[in-house]
Amino acid sequence: MSQTPQGIDLPEPEPKPGIPWIGIGIAAAVFALAAVWLMHSKSSGSRAEIAALGQELKDMKALMDDERDTVFELTDRLDALKKSIARGLIDDREKAVTEYNKLAAEQRAHREKAKDLADLYNSKLARLQALQ
Repeated sequence: MSQTPQGIDLPEPEPKPGIPWIGIGIAAAVFALAAVWLMHSKSSGSRAEIAALGQELKDMKALMDDERDTVFELTDRLDALKKSIARGLIDDREKAVTEYNKLAAEQRAHREKAKDLADLYNSKLARLQALQ
């Protein structure tokens, strides 16, 4: 009785489920595309910001140069007026001193404005360099 029956049909053993490589491949491809898209959108956004900041810096530099030229002009006028007053070349000394004080106040105001513009320019320039 130790015989094994030969006519028994046993079902084939089911294969063990493997790693779903197709799903992993699709997920990796989607992730890679999302990363590329995200990097591209950030770089194009920062390029636009860099261009806008560069133009703004160019405009500010022109304004700053104009303000600095105004300060230099006022300084030259103050020096000439001071020399004229000191040499006694002005008839009305009180009027000349009043004009000198007015020019000095105007020069200080323009110098302060030029300093503020330079500080703002430098901060924007630092921001531009950080973006690049």
